[in-house]
Amino acid sequence: MQQTSADISIEELDALKNLVNDYFHSTAQPIFSFLSGSIPEGISTPNSDYDIYAVFDDCTEEEVLISELQRPVELTKIPLSKIHRIMDIISKGENLASVSAYEMLICHRVYSGIALSGEPAFDSIKKEFDVVTFRTRLAELALLNAEREFKVSHGFKLVDDTRSALFSAHKALRHSLSVLLAIHGSTSVLEKWHVRYAVRYLGENHLGFRRFLELASSIPISSTVESKKYLNSVKKFHQMVTDYKILADIVPEEIFFVESRLIDTDQENDEPLILKNPDARVMLHMSRWYLTIESKAILELPSSAALFWALINNAQSVNVIIDSAREHLKIPDNICLEYLDALAAAKAISSRSFEIHKIDRAI
Repeated sequence: MQQTSADISIEELDALKNLVNDYFHSTAQPIFSFLSGSIPEGISTPNSDYDIYAVFDDCTEEEVLISELQRPVELTKIPLSKIHRIMDIISKGENLASVSAYEMLICHRVYSGIALSGEPAFDSIKKEFDVVTFRTRLAELALLNAEREFKVSHGFKLVDDTRSALFSAHKALRHSLSVLLAIHGSTSVLEKWHVRYAVRYLGENHLGFRRFLELASSIPISSTVESKKYLNSVKKFHQMVTDYKILADIVPEEIFFVESRLIDTDQENDEPLILKNPDARVMLHMSRWYLTIESKAILELPSSAALFWALINNAQSVNVIIDSAREHLKIPDNICLEYLDALAAAKAISSRSFEIHKIDRAI
């Protein structure tokens, strides 16, 4: 049987094209229709259905379930104006929080879809789709959702509702993985396919993926001590992801992704290590960088300070982080020391001492 590059044969595609034509034969035909979802993406299971979208100049949005083929068909009618509106918001990057997860999914499905009818019109829409911008917005929206969940989790923690804090943190964890997936090339963060997307875009042995699986597989609700450890572990995971978002185009993955970003560091070293507060993150808002602690903006930072923060991995002494910043970021030693002082004063980092090492270096 002839196959396409997806989990579908040419014969199946022909059957779907005929189904669309037959379904609309006595009504207005769509401008174009397309198959999307797990089957054309190549991640489907035997229980997956066919997701078909029929796009009209104007229509009432609705879903219809059709059971004529071997797999169920979920046919969704949507107006073309909706696709244009979502793409316009994504292009401008304004009011991104107003875009729902479903609307982001529609964009992904346009991008990954296979035309069933009206192929020239469908191809025209796909050419308008800026995939790099879309992935950037997808990461931004997932990051926004993660931050919201962490804020909720912290609120529950303040009133000693540990179980609710844990479940909100668990939701934040999944949004954090979505950020990582978008940075690595995914155009969908649909949670039911998280693991399959992670295998595709990160790889089985990626440190972030392995840690996500460990944290996502169990929530320790029966032990107060383990609950606190879990909350800190999720915060460290998110901190690592936000740091990687800052440095993804600057520092190679093999240098950035180290276990010390995720687990407590052995303090048996000749020189004291710089350790990050798990509640601290550096975030970009309205083209400005801010140090946040417990989701509250504490300090505005220059862009080089944001890069410097992201480079700290909980396994470096002052000398090592300064050498690394000089090599990868071209930041002078004296500026690095100023950044360390500012971060320490804000309680974003801690170390047994900075003073001894300041004396040792020529500034």
